[in-house]
Amino acid sequence: MYISPLYITSPNRNTYLQNNTKRANINFGEHIDLERLRYHFPKVTESCFYRRGLNFDKPSEAFGHVANVLKAVFSTDSKFPKKMLIAGVGNSKEPYSYLAIINSQLNGKSLYDTVDMYSVDLQKLPDCRTLFKSSVYNSSEPITYAKQSFITDDKHIIDNNKPINRVQNSIYYYMLRAYNNPTKAKWETPIQQAIKTYDSNFFEIISANNILPYVKLTSGDKACAEVLQEMHRCTTPGGYIITDPKIYRFTKESGILEKMQKIEDGIYKKI
Repeated sequence: MYISPLYITSPNRNTYLQNNTKRANINFGEHIDLERLRYHFPKVTESCFYRRGLNFDKPSEAFGHVANVLKAVFSTDSKFPKKMLIAGVGNSKEPYSYLAIINSQLNGKSLYDTVDMYSVDLQKLPDCRTLFKSSVYNSSEPITYAKQSFITDDKHIIDNNKPINRVQNSIYYYMLRAYNNPTKAKWETPIQQAIKTYDSNFFEIISANNILPYVKLTSGDKACAEVLQEMHRCTTPGGYIITDPKIYRFTKESGILEKMQKIEDGIYKKI
């Protein structure tokens, strides 16, 4: 598979901006249901580094609990990579966050030997430029969890001549390959549809932040419970479901609380 170069380099910046002024602020082609979702649930925002349903600009201490789960699952020795599903990748910052933490635990192994990432999202497949732009962070927050997974880059630019802070190349290319693998990534697909296609006891981790509000909006409470039941089915014994902290009503209706151990709000381990 052909992999495009990372990005445009500084010497070509002025020419690029002159010829591509309309593309200066490329974003995902957002699905119409996400626009409706933000209207009805204004606190729901796109995924960003180390956020769990909280404010886009504020660091989330709750992500520390997610980091602990990722370290527990991917720090153990295994002959085969462990499977992780990220439902609702948003602008891809959250998958980058997960991979950054996993990358910090590798101890000489590669991401490909450690994690087998699957994804599903309502939006379309992002191009290389959009995916690279999402790899940049502008705060000190990620350093807290996975400092060695980030680099300062003065060879690539986005909107100015300042160096950027971004994830390592190995993480970017891992994401690019995973996103372009049709057996691993489902684009423009509702989670209600996708979750039924995976085998039982398949994933060590299913992450589904900000998914249930969308399901509730489009399909109702019963569908939320059904999605959780399907997530439980697809999770291996001892595996984890990571979802919105305030979903007690849905988890109670789904019956999964009787089959899972609560680790923290929104984090459950399959018994």
